Amino acid sequence: MKIDLKLLNKKFIFSGKRPKGGSFWAKGYLCDENKFMILKGSHVNIKNFNRTHCHKDFVKTLEVIQKKIDYLLSTGLLLKKDNFYIFQQDYLFNKPSAAAVFFCVRNCNGWTAWKEQKSKKSLKIFVN
Repeated sequence: MKIDLKLLNKKFIFSGKRPKGGSFWAKGYLCDENKFMILKGSHVNIKNFNRTHCHKDFVKTLEVIQKKIDYLLSTGLLLKKDNFYIFQQDYLFNKPSAAAVFFCVRNCNGWTAWKEQKSKKSLKIFVN
């Protein structure tokens, strides 16, 4: 996948609400090699990671995400405050989809989920 160099300076937002009350808001940008940087201050409601709110097909995904949360909390990259996990520093995910799945806890195409902050166009529009 070829990336337009102008894309590397654009900020993308992904936000939403889950049916059982969880929510998330994240901001980030695409880096070289299709990696995706989540910016400090991005946050996700702890309710999103409640196993009872998770469809049975995503239990394994939730287990993987929980290991990442445990790691991020132990290193201080993520802070638990009230009902949210909040990124304390920028954090690099391997792909836009991996970042999107972390926040919404379901299968998600990061290329279509992340929207450019100003135009609201999806990340996919900017990639050849």
